[in-house]
Amino acid sequence: MRKENSDISLDYYETRAMADALEFARVDDVLKKGTAPLLARRASGSTLLIGWSTTLNLTPPQADPMVVVDFSFNRLQHVPDRKNVLKARAAAGSLPFDRGSFDTIFMINMLHHLAEDNTVETDRAMRLILQDTARVMKRSSKLYILEPFLSPFFEVLNRIFYFPLRLIFNARRMPMVCFYSLPNFKEALSEAGLELVYSTPIGFDAPIPISWFFPNIRMNPQWMPQKIKLLEIKKKS
Repeated sequence: MRKENSDISLDYYETRAMADALEFARVDDVLKKGTAPLLARRASGSTLLIGWSTTLNLTPPQADPMVVVDFSFNRLQHVPDRKNVLKARAAAGSLPFDRGSFDTIFMINMLHHLAEDNTVETDRAMRLILQDTARVMKRSSKLYILEPFLSPFFEVLNRIFYFPLRLIFNARRMPMVCFYSLPNFKEALSEAGLELVYSTPIGFDAPIPISWFFPNIRMNPQWMPQKIKLLEIKKKS
């Protein structure tokens, strides 16, 4: 019986993904050196990291505490054992925390990995994730999302070719990914009761890997359709 993309994704992250991620982290230290400190300074109080980032290895020492959530048991094993760091295995759309539990929340290069069998299901899952994230935020909380975004034109192309590309990826036992444009994503934030405070482009002065799945193939970032941005988000007033 054919497995759904979410099943293949779990299989991938429990087995092959860590080797690919560690290779990505080895060949590309731009994010680690330039972006990790930028993010770490923004951690304050009770902090939640949704999806473990092997590349950034982000566990700010001032977080009190730092809770790392991931749906992969294997990935959680690579989270550093530190006295202020707690781990929980859970899906991003059903966080096991009470309303208003966190002061700071991070999502680092993870939203595009949470793809389903088609774009309709993927959009629905993404909106559920944002709604549940808003639920565990306090009124004064900040959500920081580091994510590659497409232009609206390339987002349309991504959606047109989504289904055949998913079949190709899944045939190789690899999960599909889905990128968003910033205007579309802002609409999803608004529906979840959130609003964008600012968007900061993350620049690179050297070729970077074209994908987490292909860490040894590099390209000048100005020619890549996806542009990495850091978003600061708050609850609507």
